[in-house]
Amino acid sequence: MIAPLTPELGDDDARVASALQLPGAGLLLDDAALSALLGRDVLVTHLRVKRGHSALAAWREAGDPVTAAHGWVMVSRDADKYVKMHQAAQRVGETLTEHQVDGGYLLSGTAWSDRALARQLRSAARFVDADSPWQVLRYNPRRRLVAVVSSGGVEQVLRVCAAPVARQIAAAQRWARHGVPVLELSALGHRGTAAVSPRWGGADLESVEDAQAFVAAGAAVARLHAVPVGGGADVELLNAKPVGAEPVDAGLSDAAPAALTVELEAAAQAVVELLPDAAPKVRRLVEALAPLLDSSMNRSAPVELHGDLSPDQVLHRADGSGEVRLIDLDRCGLGPRARDLGSWIAACRARAEGSGVESSSGFMTEYRRAAGAETPDEAEIAAWEAYAHLSSAADPFRHRHRQWAQAVMHRLTLAESALAQSALAAAQTRSGANTVALPPVRLTQRGTPYRVRRAWPGSRGRLGVEVQAENGDEAGTAVRAGWWTPDGLELFAAGTDPKLPGLALIASRGTVISHRPTKRAVVRHSSETGAQFTKVVRPGRAAGVLEGIRRAAAFDGPFRTPEVLASTDDSVTFAALAGRSLHEAHAFDAETWRTAWQQTLAALVAAQQDARIPEAVHTAEDEARVLREWSQRSASLRGAEPGFEQAVAACAEELEAQWGRRLVPSHRDLYDKQLLFCSDQGPGLLDVDTACAADAGLDLGNLRAHAQWRWRQGLWPQDYARVVEQAVDEAAAAAGVPAAVVALYKRSALLRLRCVYAFRPADALSADRLARDLAAAGA
Repeated sequence: MIAPLTPELGDDDARVASALQLPGAGLLLDDAALSALLGRDVLVTHLRVKRGHSALAAWREAGDPVTAAHGWVMVSRDADKYVKMHQAAQRVGETLTEHQVDGGYLLSGTAWSDRALARQLRSAARFVDADSPWQVLRYNPRRRLVAVVSSGGVEQVLRVCAAPVARQIAAAQRWARHGVPVLELSALGHRGTAAVSPRWGGADLESVEDAQAFVAAGAAVARLHAVPVGGGADVELLNAKPVGAEPVDAGLSDAAPAALTVELEAAAQAVVELLPDAAPKVRRLVEALAPLLDSSMNRSAPVELHGDLSPDQVLHRADGSGEVRLIDLDRCGLGPRARDLGSWIAACRARAEGSGVESSSGFMTEYRRAAGAETPDEAEIAAWEAYAHLSSAADPFRHRHRQWAQAVMHRLTLAESALAQSALAAAQTRSGANTVALPPVRLTQRGTPYRVRRAWPGSRGRLGVEVQAENGDEAGTAVRAGWWTPDGLELFAAGTDPKLPGLALIASRGTVISHRPTKRAVVRHSSETGAQFTKVVRPGRAAGVLEGIRRAAAFDGPFRTPEVLASTDDSVTFAALAGRSLHEAHAFDAETWRTAWQQTLAALVAAQQDARIPEAVHTAEDEARVLREWSQRSASLRGAEPGFEQAVAACAEELEAQWGRRLVPSHRDLYDKQLLFCSDQGPGLLDVDTACAADAGLDLGNLRAHAQWRWRQGLWPQDYARVVEQAVDEAAAAAGVPAAVVALYKRSALLRLRCVYAFRPADALSADRLARDLAAAGA
C-alpha cells in the first residue's frame, strides 16, 4: 500500500474531482501527484470518467516517447470490478499495484495488465520479433493500443483492440479495390483483435504544410464516398445496429459496413458533467442540431465513411509527390457524406493555430471538383460540422489540455458558429440570395489565428470585420479591421485604415481596442496623468463628435462623463473614466449589481427631467426608419424571412403612431457597454455624442432589450438580467413613462439587435433563435 499525496488542482479540475464523488479521483488530474503515487515520472494522456462510478486514466512515462512505458490507473467504488481486475491480471501473470484511498479502490498497472487487452497483446506479441521494442503511439485503456513493432525485420504499425477488427480490415480491402489510398491492413494472430499495416510516409496532415497533399486528401475522400454500398442493396440508416465511436461489438461477426449513429445526448452529457454552467448552451445546440441531422440522415443516400475524418487521419509522403493514405478506420461505417466533410472542417477549425486550416481549402475545392453534383450543400455540411464540434467538446479534458475548460467552451462556440452558418446557407438557398457567407468565429491568415469579434454589413458582397489575434506575436494586443469577402479575409495593415488617415500615427502611440473599418476606431494610450482614449473618425467629422458632446449637457451631472482633453479634424481624446463596465456582470456580486443599476437608472431619470432639451431630434418615426433599414440589411444576408419581416413591419407601424409624445434628453444608443459603475463615485456614461431629444421610452426600452439579449447570449445569469429589467420598470414608473411605451421600444430594440447580431458569427445562432421568438410573438 502506498499512501497518495494530496493533489494540487486548479479550480476547474477541483470542481470536476469533487463532482465525480470518487475518493482519490483528484490524483488522476495532477501529473505530479500521480507520479509520486506511481513512483515514476508520468503524464496522463487519456482520461475517461463516470460520475460516482469510476475514473480510468492512461499514463506514459515522461522522457523519450520511443522507449516510454505506458500504463493505466483506475479509481472505483465497485468492489466486484476490483476483484475481477486482480483476477484478470493474475491470469496473464501480471501483478497490480493497490493504492490506499478511503472509501474506494485505486489500482494501477502497465498496459500489459489491461483487463480488456492483456490477452490480445500477448497473442499479438507472438507474431512480432521477440527482441523488437514496442514504440507505443496511442493507448486507450480497455479499447486499443497502437504501436510500432518489427516483424521479420520490417517496421509495421500494430493495432491491438479489445473488440474484433474484421470490419476495419474488410473496409481497407474493399476501399483499396476501388482505388482509395489506404494502407494494407492484415489480421494478426487468431483472436481477430489485432491487425498490422506497413509503416508508411512521414507526418500526418495536422503537422505539415503541403497544399498538394491536402488536394490529394480531398480527392481520396471523394473516391471513398464513391465506393459502391452493399452491391446496390438498400441500407437502413435509422434502425441499423449502432457503431458509435468505438470498434465493432464482439458479437458482430459480419464484416459488412454498418450505419453510424448520432450520439447527441451522450456528447451533451459529457460536456455538462464537466461544465454544468454550459448546460443551457449545450441544450440549445442539441435542440437545434437534432432535426438537422435527422433530415440529413433521411434524405441523403448513405455512402462509405471514414467516420473520424481529420487531417491527423491522413498520412503524407514527404517527397513532394503529394501522395497520401487514409488511416485509422476504427469508426468507419455508413452515413451521409456531409458527416465526413463536417468532421474534417471541424478538426481544421478546432486547430486554428495549425497550418491545416489554410490548406484545408484545397481539400474542399478538390472534393467538390471530384464529387461534382454529389457534393452536399453548405447547410448540411455545416450542420455536421457543428455535430463534430459538440461530439469532441469534452476531448480537451479527456486528453488533459492545460486549459481544458476554455478549450471546451471554444468548441461549443465553434459549434454555435457552424449552426449559424448552416441556418444562413439554408436561408440563402431558399430565397436565392447571393451574398458572402459569414466568416467563422476563428480563422487564420498567414499562419496567425484570429477571433472575429464583430462584423458589419458592407458593400460589394463584403462584410466589415474586427478581429484579434489569439496567439503568436499579436496575441492579446491590438484589434485589426478589414473585409471578409468570398475569397477570404483581407485585413488592413495593423493600426491603419484607408479611410482613417489619422489612425496610423495615433495607433503607433497606443493600442487599438475598437475598429469598425472605414468608419471609426478607438485607441487606448497612456500619459503622465493616466490612461486616455482617442476616437478616430474620418477627416472633418470630429466636429460632429464634439457637437454631440455639447448636446449631452443634461447627462453631465447625473452621470460622470469623460473629460475631453484634445481634438483635431479627425480625432477626439478623452480622459479615462473610473469604474467597471456594466457589461461585465461576472465582476459584480449580486448586491453591488443591484445597487449599480438602481443608481444608473436614477441618473437616467434625472437627466430626462433636465430642461436643456437638445435641438437634434430622434422621433419614433426615425426609430421606425432605423429598424426598417437594419431589417433590409439582414435580408440582404439571409434572404426573405416573412415571419420576422412581418414583426418588423408591425413594430415600425406602431412606432409611427407614437407622434406627439413629449421629448426628453436621450442618449439614443444606451446599453450596458456604455455604462460604468464605481462604488464611491457612482455611474459613468460613455459615447454621449449620439445625444438628442427623443421619447423617454427609447433609452429605457433599449436597456431592457439588452438585458434580455445578454441573457440569451449566455453572458449574464438570468437573475442578473431580471435585476436590470426591474430597475428599468421602476425608473419608468417614477418618470411616468407608460409600461406599454417601454415595451414597444424594447421590442424595436430586440428586432434591431437580431439584425445587427445576425452578422456576428459567434452570436448568429442566438440571433436566429431570437428572430423565431419575435416572429412567433408577433404572429
